[in-house]
Amino acid sequence: MKIIDSLSMPSHLRGLRLRIVIALVISLLSTGPSMGDGPGSVVTTIKPIHSLISAVMEGIGEPDYIMQGFASPHTFNLRPSHARAIQEADIIVYVSDSMETALTKAFDALPQGAMIVELSEIEGISLKPFREGGDFESHFDDFADEDDDHAHEEKHGHEEEHAHEEEHGYEEEHAHEEEHGYEEEHHDSDHGHKHGQFDSHIWLKPANARVIVHYIADYLSEIDPANASIYRKNSERFNARLDEVEAQVESKLSSLEDKPFIVFHDAYQYFEDRFNLSAVGSITINPERTPGAQRIRELKEKIRKLDVVCVFTEPQFDTKLGKLVTEGTQAQVGLIDPLAKNIDAGASLYFELLNEMADSFASCLRQ
Repeated sequence: MKIIDSLSMPSHLRGLRLRIVIALVISLLSTGPSMGDGPGSVVTTIKPIHSLISAVMEGIGEPDYIMQGFASPHTFNLRPSHARAIQEADIIVYVSDSMETALTKAFDALPQGAMIVELSEIEGISLKPFREGGDFESHFDDFADEDDDHAHEEKHGHEEEHAHEEEHGYEEEHAHEEEHGYEEEHHDSDHGHKHGQFDSHIWLKPANARVIVHYIADYLSEIDPANASIYRKNSERFNARLDEVEAQVESKLSSLEDKPFIVFHDAYQYFEDRFNLSAVGSITINPERTPGAQRIRELKEKIRKLDVVCVFTEPQFDTKLGKLVTEGTQAQVGLIDPLAKNIDAGASLYFELLNEMADSFASCLRQ
């Protein structure tokens, strides 16, 4: 029998709830995995989290993961095979209701007793609020010339740019968006991220990855005490390897703090803060909504005003938007994949992801 442990409670109660869960698990093991046989079937959602769990379970077993391919967690289509994997899991590990939005209904249908770990709720995880409106430049405002040069651009360039957009069908594109139910995005907070108040891309902060690995090692050690020493040794080995990778990433991204860039959506601030990068905005305010013609014009103006070096897209979304936004500007187009879709799943994926992201940022920002 499996016990529900959603962790959606005040932090001072989570330890008590976990102890109650473990006591019940131990008392009901006649219907679950036997001591020393491992923790049972562990299922997670996205590849980066699967990598962290795999690192903890190395030598004991292999967790499964649901979200394969290039689908976004926000728009993932749950198939019957995915539903079965969730239903049959002993432990389910996911980021948050606001990240894996497609799975929350499936969790509601779980049989009584399923153990669920929501990583964004565990004690010690650093959470950052979304930067509202898609405009989050900081010190670059101090360097931007908002007087004669900017006025000259508006007077002599805006009409030609607008005509160019009409020529390329941007107004028709906006009409197409309205016809299909899209609204043009605005800077009003009502049009911000509807899928959560906090940025759920928590794995992009190495310190959060350490918290997750430590927590899962303790969690599995309580369920499977016969293998507790292995879980804890795996956790220590992960931390040592992460020290090395953080140093590598720091070296790759050194001296890039004054290179402004735009991302596809507000997903990288954990990584930005750790490695001193300077995002000044995002193409979309909400990745589930397509930006309209007005938003494209605003982004082009921002690129010129702040001398934006690069605009990054993501393979999970429409990469053509990068070319659309940078057309007629000095900015280059780059590609970043925070979900590691092209990296082989496994314990080493997380380290490869950090290095791959560093390479993507460096190659575009150093041009």
